[in-house]
This record gives sequence, structure tokens and C-alpha cells, in this order.
Amino acid sequence: MSDDLFISIDLGTSSVKLFLLKADGSIIKSYVDAVNLVKDPSLRSVEQVLFEVRQKFFDGLKYVIKGFESRVSGITFSSYGYSLVCLNDRFEPLSNVMTYSDGRAVKEQSILESYGSDLYRRTGCPPLYIYPIAKLLWLKSRNELGNVSKISFVKDYLVYILSKAWYVDLGVASTTGLLNTHKLDWDDLALNLVGIDDKSLPELIDGSKVLDYITIPEFKVEKIPLVLGSMDGLLQNLAYSLYGGEAAMNLGSSAALRVIVRDVVLDRSERMRLYHYYLADGYRVTGAIFNNGMSALEWFRGFVGNDWNYVEERIKSKASCVDGIYVLPFAQGEALPYRDPYMKFTVLGLTLSNDVGDLFRAVFEGLGYLFKETVGALKYNGVDVFEVHCGGGGCLVNKVVEVISNVMCRPIVTYREDVSRGASALGALVTLLKGLKYVGSFEEVKFKAVEELKSGVVRPNNDLCSIYDRCYAEYLEVVDGVSKLYKKLFKTS
Repeated sequence: MSDDLFISIDLGTSSVKLFLLKADGSIIKSYVDAVNLVKDPSLRSVEQVLFEVRQKFFDGLKYVIKGFESRVSGITFSSYGYSLVCLNDRFEPLSNVMTYSDGRAVKEQSILESYGSDLYRRTGCPPLYIYPIAKLLWLKSRNELGNVSKISFVKDYLVYILSKAWYVDLGVASTTGLLNTHKLDWDDLALNLVGIDDKSLPELIDGSKVLDYITIPEFKVEKIPLVLGSMDGLLQNLAYSLYGGEAAMNLGSSAALRVIVRDVVLDRSERMRLYHYYLADGYRVTGAIFNNGMSALEWFRGFVGNDWNYVEERIKSKASCVDGIYVLPFAQGEALPYRDPYMKFTVLGLTLSNDVGDLFRAVFEGLGYLFKETVGALKYNGVDVFEVHCGGGGCLVNKVVEVISNVMCRPIVTYREDVSRGASALGALVTLLKGLKYVGSFEEVKFKAVEELKSGVVRPNNDLCSIYDRCYAEYLEVVDGVSKLYKKLFKTS
């Protein structure tokens, strides 16, 4: 196995990344290319062009394979979830790709809400406009499904181009709102709601099983095993080997907190604060995703015209909430735990005695409360979180991590940038190693490269933990009041 090399493909919303890896996770070669996003703010649409993704995918594949054709022993995928693209019966796109950030289906969220918790209890997906089920309802309301033969989630399209087999892994399927999380099959209630049947959807496969052995003549590779991996966020937990009380935190454009579990874990509360997705090989992931991660913080930093060094030098050590300053950093509405697409970026409590240091600390605190709420929701449902491992560009901003650690009152392990940004691809490698029987279980894989690239542990201050515990109740009142106000304004606008 020492001479074997593996290709891990990471399909993201903003970029396509490919890595040529050793079994220990070390990178031999890599390729990154940005993907253009087609946006129309008046529609709240955020799309990719499928042919552009395809072209960058093949450009990257050609680049990482070249010179190592005889040593490539497997190919695997990581892919973002929540995407949707409509195809005809010849696998030609009839639309652009509606991404996670696409907000056209906001009003369709109310249709999902009308089903109460029934869909949630079946699919593990709370009623949210981000899911493909909501996007399909939006298309259905406009009679735009009539010529659609196939519903695709991007990865399955590229897999078809490679292998002529139309399959999607259970991890990505879990993020559609169409998969029954108990039966691991397309859900009848969800399909009936949007008016499609399972013939228009790809076949399902566990992402740790070999789908096919593919040959790509133009790249001079033959009979290479193909394993589909899973959804990118879920794979970060595998990369960091997080089991039993250790959570993965993502601080990218969006933000998330996830834990690996073996049983189905759904929020017993009617608030439905947690999602539940299947990962692979019997492992599952429970957690929450937030629309507003570093995208909201970067937007605000640019809005006030300062760089991160300026911010970190001036941020106050005193908790801003003590002075009644609260920021709800919901520049793009919010997914979990509040499920409120009408939320806005909101600042409360500033006076003439405050400055930018108070304000930025309050912005960081606002993001930290989302993680605090999620840790509490997990504990309420029998899942304790003792330590958090941080991935994504936001983990490189020290003060952001420090404030979140104090608000959440949990230690946060940080990593150097090369691991932080490549964690999903490493997680996909775990599924490939399992599929090829190089290992007997996921938990056997502990990448030396990941361990060596830990940059430190940020530990919470007990005094600040106590302060944020007291502020938290007031914060929840602020969220509730502001949410009601924005909903009222939206309905009357």
C-alpha cells in the first residue's frame, strides 16, 4: 500500500479541488480552481453553471493524474450538499445548479412547515428553504418540472460522465429532504409532495462501497475503483477522527457543528434545531448548519473598511453583552437553529461610549451563540460535546475562535491552513480506504498529517463562560423579538 496513490475530489460551492494523496493523508499533488457563481439579488438566486463545474473537474483530474497514471489506486469524492440541477433524458442540463445559498424557495419553506414535524421525523431535514425539496416545490409552483426527466445533485452527474452509472451516495442524498433517514431509501411522502417518483432520481449507494472500476482512456488510467464518499461537511469529522464527544466545527462561508453518532438522533423539541444525515458505513451525523459564517463576518468587516489585523488589535476583552450590546449576524437569513429566512443583520445597544472594538466583539459573540445553542440542543437529545475541532478559513482568525470558545464554553482545537482547507478531501479518502478494504473500519484511520498540523487548543475562560451563560437568556429574548418584527415587516412589505 505504501506506493499506492489516491485521488480525492472535493466539489465545493466556490471551487473545485482535487488532491493526489498517500494513504497516510499526505498530499503529493493538488489542484484548485474557483467556480463562478451566477447571482441575481432581485431573485435571491445563487447558481453554478454545470458545464463549468464539469470542465474544471476534468481539468483538475488530468492535472493530478499526469505522471502518476500507473500508481493511482482509487478515486473518491467529497461534495457539497443541498444542490439541485434539472436534466433531460440525455443527461443534458435544463437549468443552472441551484446552490445551498440560493434563496428563491424561501416562501416554499412555509409549505414544509405546514407538514409539522412529520417530514422531519422521516427525513432528518428540518423544514428549510435550503433543501432541494423546497427548490423542487418552487419549480413545481412555476410549472417548470414538465420537461425534467432527471433530478441531479451535481456529484451524481459527474459520476455518470465518468462511469455511465447514475448513482448518488447516501450522504449527499441525506441533504435533499427526499431521503428517509430510517429506511435509507427515497421517501414516499417527500416525493408525493413535490410530484416526482424515484425513477427521476439517481440510485442510492453507501459512499464507502466500490461503485465501479472505471477507465479513462484520454488520461491513460484503466480499471480504477470508484468510491462516492459523502457530503463535504460530514467528511470533516472522519478526517479529524472525531468520535465520542468530539465535534467538528466549520467556519467557512457558512458555519456548522456536527457530531458522529451510530443511531438516528432527531431533536425531540418541536423546534427541530438539529439535522440528521447518514454519513457512510453505518455512521451518521447530527448537528446544525448556519447560513451566516465567515460570509457575514467578512461582509461586515468590508462594510466598515477594516482588515482582520485591525479588528483583532482593537477587539475588547470585556464581553459586549454585559453592556447590553447584541449583534445578530444574520445577513442572509438563518437556517438552524431558528429556521428564519427573514432575519437580518441586526445591531442592538450601541451608545456614544462604544467603539469598533465593542462592536466586533458583539459580532463574534452573535456567531458564538449559534454554536452554544447547538451544543445545548445536542445535550438535550443525549449527545454531549466535550471538545470541538475547527476547520475552514475562519479558524485562522484567532479572536473569532477565542470568542466562540468562551461563548460556547468548550475548548477548540485549531489546525494549520493546509489541513483546515483540505479536511473534506481527507475524509473522503477514509471512505475509499474502507471501500478498498485497506482498513476494517473508519475508526482505524488516524492521519499522521492531521495530527502533526494541529496548531493549538483555545481553552475557554471560566469567568467569561459564566457571563455568557447569563447573557444567553437575554440573547434568546432578543432573537425572538427581532424575528417577530422582521416577519411582520416582510408580510406587510
